[in-house]
Amino acid sequence: MGGRRCQTVAHPITQHKFHALPGCRRGFLFFELQRFRKVQPKKRLKGGDLNLRIAITGTHGVGKTTLAQALSEKLGLPLISEQARLVAEEMGIKTCEELLRNPKLAREFQERVLEEQIKAQLAHPQGFVSDRCTLDCIAYWNLYLGDGFDAGRYFYKARLHAFRGLDAVVYVPPDVLSNSDGFRLSGNHAEVDACIRREVGLLRECSGERVLYLLEGVGPGERLAAVLEFVRSKNFLTGS
Repeated sequence: MGGRRCQTVAHPITQHKFHALPGCRRGFLFFELQRFRKVQPKKRLKGGDLNLRIAITGTHGVGKTTLAQALSEKLGLPLISEQARLVAEEMGIKTCEELLRNPKLAREFQERVLEEQIKAQLAHPQGFVSDRCTLDCIAYWNLYLGDGFDAGRYFYKARLHAFRGLDAVVYVPPDVLSNSDGFRLSGNHAEVDACIRREVGLLRECSGERVLYLLEGVGPGERLAAVLEFVRSKNFLTGS
């Protein structure tokens, strides 16, 4: 027939066996998405105890930290701070511009950021609001290192911990960008945003109820209200 035959392959992270066309990298991803979609329970507010894991994602300088802090306070959930800044301080990295010039340093940095993000999420099984998530790690790895340097393994690990470990993902658009604070990149917003949108889009394809795209041109208060309405509409929260 001349077509490619399906073959039995093992998922690089979980080692589960399934059929896929040779070279079909997306097959791994959607196999996992379908598995986890079936087991994600809705989480409700009961007696003041909220067990909800929320991540705020988007390119640098769009107001994620402001939104995450406000949401954490409003919901009474622990705040997971941006792990990249903590890792950079430990490694003596003053600005992300260094990572654009040094692939070896960038790889070590990105590996550590992903591990710290995963550890932080697992440390709060009772719920949290996270300033960034593992999908952001994919975008910055892609910016600094491209598709080489064992990117496939890294990307799958980052995706799985987003698919398994989050109940809601909030995407913040780059309509208003804050000035560089000396650490974050001064440019490359479009490249990072495009990658994050792609990753969030993959998640939404099989688990759309967990993804919220904030509208452009709205202020911090309106963003917070939109997120609260989103989790209420999905039956995560009850009451006011």
